[in-house]
Amino acid sequence: MTPQASLEALHALYCRTNFNDGEFRDLVAPMYQTETVDLCRRLAEWSTVDAQDIDDERYQFGKKFSEMLSCLGNYIDRKYSVANESADFNAFLHLLLQVVQNQSLIVSIPVLVTWHRLLSNRFIGPRSVESDLIGPLLDVCCSRQIRYENLPQDSEDATYLFLMEDTDTMPERHAFVGNYRRYSANVIETVVQLKVSQVFSHLLGQTEEVLRHLYDGEPPLEARTYLKHSMPVLKVDRQCTVIEAALKGYVKWRAGRPRSSEDAERTELEAKLEQWCKGLLDMTFEDPQIRKRVLQLLVGFSTTALDKNANFMLKVLEHILMTWPTLHAEHRAYNEAIKDLQSESMVELQRLAVKMPDHLLEVYSSLEAKVNEMISSGALDDKRSVAYQSFLFIILHRTSRLGVEEKVQRLRQFVEPIKAAWQSAELGSAIASYDGFCQLLSLDKAQRYLTSHRVHEIKDWGACDLDAEGLALQAELEDRLKVLPLRMTKSFLAFSVERVEKSWPAFEASMALWGDSITIILPHLLQLLSHAHASHNAENWVGLPADMKSVVGRTLSDRFWQAGISEGSKDDFYARVIEKKTTVEGLGSTIRGSFRFVRDSCYALIYCLSRLDTQFYGFDALPEPLSRALLADAYYLSTHQQTNILNLVRYLVDDCPVERREMFLPPLLTTCFQQMDRKINSEWEKLSTIQTVTTDGDDLTEEMKAESILRQVTYTAVVMVADFLDPMKKSELAPFRPLVLAMSIEAYVVNAAR
Repeated sequence: MTPQASLEALHALYCRTNFNDGEFRDLVAPMYQTETVDLCRRLAEWSTVDAQDIDDERYQFGKKFSEMLSCLGNYIDRKYSVANESADFNAFLHLLLQVVQNQSLIVSIPVLVTWHRLLSNRFIGPRSVESDLIGPLLDVCCSRQIRYENLPQDSEDATYLFLMEDTDTMPERHAFVGNYRRYSANVIETVVQLKVSQVFSHLLGQTEEVLRHLYDGEPPLEARTYLKHSMPVLKVDRQCTVIEAALKGYVKWRAGRPRSSEDAERTELEAKLEQWCKGLLDMTFEDPQIRKRVLQLLVGFSTTALDKNANFMLKVLEHILMTWPTLHAEHRAYNEAIKDLQSESMVELQRLAVKMPDHLLEVYSSLEAKVNEMISSGALDDKRSVAYQSFLFIILHRTSRLGVEEKVQRLRQFVEPIKAAWQSAELGSAIASYDGFCQLLSLDKAQRYLTSHRVHEIKDWGACDLDAEGLALQAELEDRLKVLPLRMTKSFLAFSVERVEKSWPAFEASMALWGDSITIILPHLLQLLSHAHASHNAENWVGLPADMKSVVGRTLSDRFWQAGISEGSKDDFYARVIEKKTTVEGLGSTIRGSFRFVRDSCYALIYCLSRLDTQFYGFDALPEPLSRALLADAYYLSTHQQTNILNLVRYLVDDCPVERREMFLPPLLTTCFQQMDRKINSEWEKLSTIQTVTTDGDDLTEEMKAESILRQVTYTAVVMVADFLDPMKKSELAPFRPLVLAMSIEAYVVNAAR
């Protein structure tokens, strides 16, 4: 029998998980004896290959051998108490360490998963963590938090070379290394739980050493030649991910400790963590991606391990408010990295407010003055201005130190301008008709530009640069979106209702704050949504001549990256989008973005308003206009956009109070099922026609994406109906089930079967 055949037999035997104690002692336990473990160690060494010159037979053996050892390791977790005295578990664990250190991630990963299981075992974990195994294991897990998929293509790193050998596409590579990093992080987290002070101190020291020697052997940072995934960035990301995993372990360790003010170990460690973080705050980094990652880590410390330390939180807050890099428009890649940092700063600011509102309330006056000063300076764009105001809003809304009445009184300063904007006579007049909507957002000018430049005759829009008129139009389209009060409303309303339990005082405040605004906002909101959906019907583009109507579909077709189908990475995709910003394709993207902004904002606002319970569902006149606005023109939207509609319908159904269902839901579901049935059937028919024609290259990729998206939408529709019909669901839909829910089910099931 060949070694490969022998291994296959052993693999088949030990993959079984149903051995009883006697069978375990007879069949599995002998594999843990010293002589057997030594043989396995030599086999592991023999199967180790050079990444530059892979012996395929030995490499395939090594992969299967690792899987078998993983099965044996899992048996230790399950049967540790019944193993006989001849078992040399220490030697076997050293063998598992040897295999997990293999430069090939695909050889290493089965045993890596086993290590997590063993360390989580209440008998094995505490013993293992005191041995000489943990240091090398921790080093492996830390070093492999790096994003191998982002290494340069000419990298000579052995692990990267094995990864390229074992994966065919970027999506496959991304998914695999993502799983490996997750398993490694689980090991780090568990080790920290078992030996918190020593391990955390080691990891902090290791990270500080990396940060202080970040550019050793690397070229200095230059905006002109900026790389988003440079080695310094990848190293920082790796170390931050390691510390974040350690933080999770620390929080679990702390949660399992008895509550005592005299917990000396915890007090000492948190003092060390604060000192380390202060050192990190004092460091200066020029790379926007590094600054972003460091910022995320600091906020992570402030909201987890140091969540009781108000002084440290204020230092982090000051760091966010006072650190704002200048844009470099002439260097596109560097500029995009700065924008990314700016966006993340806003997210982290709001994260602090959600997690620590009581601490922030103590310095609210100072924060309010600083925010008002920045807004008054005129240096903030619309998005950043709303983000800073949202930060103040969250503090007042979430704090436990204010009564409901005082909260509502102080929060009205944020909501009253929103109500006034929706009550504007100019807005009401502009969106009263579809033509007025287009004029308000300069979409009528866009149609005239497309016509005058005869874009339907241009084969490759991405290769045709915009002239001065086109660039001015593009800027105007982006600017005109600011006249709609959508962004501001969505921000404040979302923070009022999302992740807020109905039993909380904060929700009571939201009800009082927004209750009288629903009748003001909803009519205009439904008009905007109707117009955004109507824009996907080419017949409504009256500014285009008949022979140019095909341009509508081309303009409104979403460009998106899909894992497993699209070529290249997601970063590559976005880089191509940015690169074509100033072309006709970029103009099409801007036009499409205007409709998408209105459409998605309306979806979000309808959902948020529905969270206000009977204040939303209590309007008898709402179901019909809501159904029309949301679904009347839904057929004209692309398949890719249907999932958002279905998800919103599902939320509206699930949240509807029982006593309002019979009145509210039948119009909504009837229209939804009719439109989705029509859309899904027609798209499957189109796809069937296309598949009868031979395609290749880009056409084949687009066809695969279309079929994948259609399957997802069909699945979403079927699951939605099945969910409504589930007899075990607590929220029953009995009052209208026989009438409405049976509609179109057969069509959905037939299409799903395809």
